[in-house]
Amino acid sequence: MNIEKTRKIKDYIIIILASLIMAAFFSFVFYRQAIMHNGEYISDLPTIINMALTTRPASVLLAFIRLLLEKTGYMLYSVGLFEGLLMGFTWAYGCLFIHRHFGFKMPAARLLSFGLLFLTGIAVPVLFPRFFNGSIVTQPWQNISYIAMRAFALPAMYYFVDLFRIYSEEKRIAWKYWILTCVMTFLATLMKTGFIMVFATALTGFLLFDIIKKKTDIKTAVLMGALLIPSLILLFVQYYLLATQAEGEPYRIIFGLSGFFFSEGILFFIMKFISGLAFPAIVLWHNRRRLRRDTAAVIAGYDIALIEAMLFVEGGAREGAGSFLWGMMLYAYFLFLYTVPMLISDLTEKKQGNKNAGSERLYRIIGTILMLLHLGCGLYYYYWLMKGNYFYI
Repeated sequence: MNIEKTRKIKDYIIIILASLIMAAFFSFVFYRQAIMHNGEYISDLPTIINMALTTRPASVLLAFIRLLLEKTGYMLYSVGLFEGLLMGFTWAYGCLFIHRHFGFKMPAARLLSFGLLFLTGIAVPVLFPRFFNGSIVTQPWQNISYIAMRAFALPAMYYFVDLFRIYSEEKRIAWKYWILTCVMTFLATLMKTGFIMVFATALTGFLLFDIIKKKTDIKTAVLMGALLIPSLILLFVQYYLLATQAEGEPYRIIFGLSGFFFSEGILFFIMKFISGLAFPAIVLWHNRRRLRRDTAAVIAGYDIALIEAMLFVEGGAREGAGSFLWGMMLYAYFLFLYTVPMLISDLTEKKQGNKNAGSERLYRIIGTILMLLHLGCGLYYYYWLMKGNYFYI
């Protein structure tokens, strides 16, 4: 066995063991959410567990939670540990993503991936003292279905980057990555619909652009887009079930201004974007001349997610559920998954004879400060939740 294979095996063993340790660490909060310890740790989890046990499971996640509880003698810690494992799985693929697609060594990739799990916007005293309520970059620790969706959406993006690169550069379909992307996208859609609503729209836009600009032939573009078909069928099935099985006023999707964005005045509206997007905007602008095409796809995805969140709301039985916000939160994670490694690369890159040394130094200082503020706010928010405080702040 050569040195390279030995190193890879060692890296994978470390990732697996660290993921298990991480699962145990995060299960502390999730278990307390499950039992509402001391009447605190408010979350969606008790409702999800109750639905899994008392109703006919309407989703794979609910069915799995029900089976898990039945097999463990209704031990609620099993659900908390399962959610912790989802976090560990997300961290692991984050490590692999940063290592493979940004060329970071594994120790650095592991550290960056861990920090991204705590991602929130920057809480600005007086102007926007928010961590979750109204934030467009945040972590919904209270929602197991989002955490499960992200756990599969990240692998989907991990494989999609290679698929999209080969499609764009070599004008062919890499079927291994096609199948893996398709399967992971389908699994993410089984958990929650936020990912597919954004991913399908963004990919379709890029494929149509390529056809119009004759960057690819119609057959290749159609084959590329076909990976969306299983997930889109599932999306419409889920919509049909919501529309036909909801009690009370019929479920519907409404085109209109979302109260999440437009109910608190112009200052909070502006601060949402400054507190959440100042960092990625600065990093992307600095690297604008060398952005990869998959980076452009993530930027387009986040823009689409924002538009969906701002202009579409649910009516009827699920009014106020905020289903169009989850894609925005997920793509914010992807946006930082790209821009944090970009900044670190910029900080470690040595440039000879740089004529713009002053502006480069300013960019590095501002970028580093903003990145540390995001991390600090995210860690504080998690500490706040660990003490049992209400998540909607």
